Amino acid sequence: VTLAERGGSPRVRLQRALAERLGCHVIGFDYRGCGDSTGGGAPSEARLREDARAMWRWLDAEGAPQQLLVH
Repeated sequence: VTLAERGGSPRVRLQRALAERLGCHVIGFDYRGCGDSTGGGAPSEARLREDARAMWRWLDAEGAPQQLLVH
């Protein structure tokens, strides 16, 4: 899972390279107020934590392995 500050093709290329070279799934998302996100107003540390927890809950609900690398 990549917590990215800005959207754009360099990030997508990096995620593809990681997935191909490591043979793993890579999920990137923009937290509210940054990158290509919609709504949410200005970014804040509290919103970053909230969005990261929401992603973690989604991964758990989708059956993701318990061992994850978060960057």
